Amino acid sequence: MKIELTPGKYFREGKYYSKRFDQEMEVAVALDAKVSDEYISRCVDTVESFSGETITELCEAAKRYALAFIELLKEDAGEDFSFEDEDLPVITEDTPAGEMMQYVQIGELLIDEPEQEGQLYFRFSGGCDWEIEHGFEAAFQDGRLVYVGAYEQVTPSRLGYYINKQGREWNYAISEK
Repeated sequence: MKIELTPGKYFREGKYYSKRFDQEMEVAVALDAKVSDEYISRCVDTVESFSGETITELCEAAKRYALAFIELLKEDAGEDFSFEDEDLPVITEDTPAGEMMQYVQIGELLIDEPEQEGQLYFRFSGGCDWEIEHGFEAAFQDGRLVYVGAYEQVTPSRLGYYINKQGREWNYAISEK
């Protein structure tokens, strides 16, 4: 799918309607990114052809992120914790992972220049109802989910930190820490 992008202050920007997510998405590519229109189209086509398994992985990772953040709030508040007082959705171990996307607002598809020729690398950024300050980011390499967590600008050059180093602790795409 070809996306018409226009230069902005920091990004080439455009929009498209995602049938897979049933919403309009902003598309952004850094002005200095050396990516072709064909590469951008391949990234968008990959999003649109996500399998049910990929969506399930995304939902399960979002649930791990939410539960970890809520656990931090519970530790901080102690016995005084309540979802209502924290203005949080009630997300527990019993919440079906498939319901998590109702708590996530994907705002942008950020298309990054890949580290290696032939790779695809893109991210979703947006908000989530459980972590309003730091939001939500999901990164995909070659269509495979590689990062879910707070918005940290997990570009290809930073991915290793979130897979192999201290950042792994905050990468909820990894189910086994």
